Amino acid sequence: MKFIPLRRQWAIRDEIVKVGHWGVKETERIHYGQIRPIPVHLPPFHLPLTTDCSGWIDLCFMWGGARDPLGMDYSGFGSTYNLIKHGWHVELDAALPGDVIVYGPTPGHHAVLVIEKGVDPTVISHGQEKGPIVLKHSVEQKYQPKPARAFRYRLR
Repeated sequence: MKFIPLRRQWAIRDEIVKVGHWGVKETERIHYGQIRPIPVHLPPFHLPLTTDCSGWIDLCFMWGGARDPLGMDYSGFGSTYNLIKHGWHVELDAALPGDVIVYGPTPGHHAVLVIEKGVDPTVISHGQEKGPIVLKHSVEQKYQPKPARAFRYRLR
């Protein structure tokens, strides 16, 4: 594995989170739909946009300059299962901005992007037509199946 300076890793995480915040501001033009392929062929920040939770996370990573967390080289395919398969588990209270929380047993039911660390991380969720939205993990968890697991990915 190629060594990436810590400063560069945090820069990539910051970019992923910035894309997430951009999506929250554009929520009226980002629609929910479980479609494949994920619209990775569109230019960055193209609107309107339709995708699901794992597709949204994939776009945040792609537009943020990171490696594909789905492990599919940004082919436009993949799912929450791929987020589980290609990430490594970290404790929820150790999740960093740019990590992902997956709800439900494997193959996973829903995934959110961590944007602020803590005992109850702040996340961005795109799991319904009204999204992406910012909320606390504890709020999202009320509506999702257990378990809730955090994953980290190789960024470059």
